[in-house]
Amino acid sequence: MLERALLDFMAERPLSDIGVSELCRKAQVNRSTFYRHYGNPADAFKEIEGRAAGEIVSALHEASAGMGLSLGLCVETICRYFQDRPLLAHALFAYPNEPAHLIAALFEESTLPASTKDVQRLFVSEDPTDRLLATFLVQGDL
Repeated sequence: MLERALLDFMAERPLSDIGVSELCRKAQVNRSTFYRHYGNPADAFKEIEGRAAGEIVSALHEASAGMGLSLGLCVETICRYFQDRPLLAHALFAYPNEPAHLIAALFEESTLPASTKDVQRLFVSEDPTDRLLATFLVQGDL
């Protein structure tokens, strides 16, 4: 319930504009219950991202089924995952200034194809050109 409430709010505004009180009210949980599990809404979202990364990796394993995982199959599998989860996709990609941990979590997995892992350097590079390219890949613009 809490995760759904958070994704519903993120369909309207960025994570940084969502407060614990309103989130708890919408999810119909006590603030003490919230704080037992999370420090703030960003912590709750990190958990959602972590679960999504695990689900995507599982979907990639299933899609490859011993055949190997091409970059094309990787992209197709990830797109299908988000097609089935529009609220999550919106929450992850609609607010470019929000920190996104999903990409980092995906690249930590050893199951991604080498061609995909090569892209990882763009997201962790200190080089401004690499960072611009990474921004373009994620946002579709600069």
